[in-house]
Amino acid sequence: MQRYVRYGSVVGADSAASLLWCGVHVGGVLRTGFPVVAHRSRAVPGSWLLRVERAGGDDFEPLLDHAAETFAALRRVQRFTLRVNVAFYDERPEVRRVLVTALTEAGYRPAAPRQYLETLIAPVLPTDDEQLASFSSSTRRNIREAGRSPLVVRPIAYGDFRAEIDRLLVEAFTRHGKSPEQVQPMLLLSGRAEHSVLFGAFHPIGTNHQELVGFAVFEKTGANCVYSVAGTARRPELGRTPISHPLLWEGFRWARQVGCTSVDLGGVPSEEHADDPRATIAAFKAGFGGIRVTIGGEWQCTPTPLLGMVERTVQVLRRRG
Repeated sequence: MQRYVRYGSVVGADSAASLLWCGVHVGGVLRTGFPVVAHRSRAVPGSWLLRVERAGGDDFEPLLDHAAETFAALRRVQRFTLRVNVAFYDERPEVRRVLVTALTEAGYRPAAPRQYLETLIAPVLPTDDEQLASFSSSTRRNIREAGRSPLVVRPIAYGDFRAEIDRLLVEAFTRHGKSPEQVQPMLLLSGRAEHSVLFGAFHPIGTNHQELVGFAVFEKTGANCVYSVAGTARRPELGRTPISHPLLWEGFRWARQVGCTSVDLGGVPSEEHADDPRATIAAFKAGFGGIRVTIGGEWQCTPTPLLGMVERTVQVLRRRG
């Protein structure tokens, strides 16, 4: 495995984070690559926490025969790595079994998932009319209402709106039960238009100013488009203007433009946990159609046991106060 130059942008006040692109060579030939989020550990200064957000899917297909070697190499891709977490996402049970076997062989163990293990997968249809017809009536109504409002949705560059996106991200996470300190830096995968896109929603304030009141990131992974991360504002002057609906609608249209056949609407609580505080988000996503699928799990390893011991000691001392 070769670690390529770091790329991507860090969103949030914590600048001690990077996005690595790890390319995998088999027989001297670059087969594929995937992003790895790297955070500096607060418990053990100088060490790193690595996380693969989405192993699986079409982009990971060339690695299935070499998955154990790949996950083992990931343990060595960054010096002073305290912990590596791999979250894998694939709706095919046979692929999930291959990934579990490979992770076990590479020395990983199951970990408590940070994200949901179920998602909604919606098809990308050939025309706008067909796509809209696949949505619920309330979702279509909200999209039409947003179209009649002063709201404007368009692609934007992160660097032009960094502070606003930070604010919206913290506001959205806080609204759903997380403190600002828990909001991890948001990392955009790439500046290439065919790989990811950042949409912004703007609302006029006064006579000659438009405020960014919402954003959404979509990533192309093979034939699938992932609704990655989003945030919206709540302001009295916005009234009941829908913001998330037109952002996701533009994501569907972009997915069709770049050749995707499905949109992964993101994690949702299992149906047995309807009391989850984010159940309202699940209901919003369900309005865009799709089927509920089980997509994976999360596994973890500690490449350097000594660093793991230091971390546990620090945690004990902090609890004692």
